[in-house]
Amino acid sequence: MDKASAKTLIRTTVIELMETTDIPDITVTAVCKRSNLSRTTFYRYYPSVDAVVKEMGDDLLASIRRTQEVDRRTTSLGAMRKTGASDLIRAQILFEYGPFIRVVTGVHGDPSFAYKAVAVIRERLQEEVRGLGLNERDQEVFIEFMLAGLFRCINYWLAEHPEITPEEAYECQLAVTRALAETFGALKP
Repeated sequence: MDKASAKTLIRTTVIELMETTDIPDITVTAVCKRSNLSRTTFYRYYPSVDAVVKEMGDDLLASIRRTQEVDRRTTSLGAMRKTGASDLIRAQILFEYGPFIRVVTGVHGDPSFAYKAVAVIRERLQEEVRGLGLNERDQEVFIEFMLAGLFRCINYWLAEHPEITPEEAYECQLAVTRALAETFGALKP
């Protein structure tokens, strides 16, 4: 079995085991037994189960950061960016990592991953809200509001409606963005 296939099988198996088992309780033996791989093959690619989970989380967050770099290059700082191609790419990334996201943020998952994910998104939101004319406290409240809504929407999509495609999720994001703009535009004095 080639490296990519073996690593994919190990990752998939760890995700399956995370559905019912806390990460510290998942053993290399359990992964090998379920995946029909030898321990030698497992250890060729990973030193531990924790390393598998860490690598998946790091890969996901690195992919999200790359899309944020696109946003930074195409949007001036201090301005809320319009929904665009990078949002569709992010939706595709989230969909691809959906099984991992569901388990790592679930009851048997890794709470530290959620903190890392929030930090990545918060950093970009902080850049975007600077130009909105809000004082520092209001900026913080706005960012927390956006984070709560964003992560709840992602969970709703990936955990409760995984049949929704990334393209449909992106279209929904566009519709919600338009509705929010109209609502908040109507509220202006």
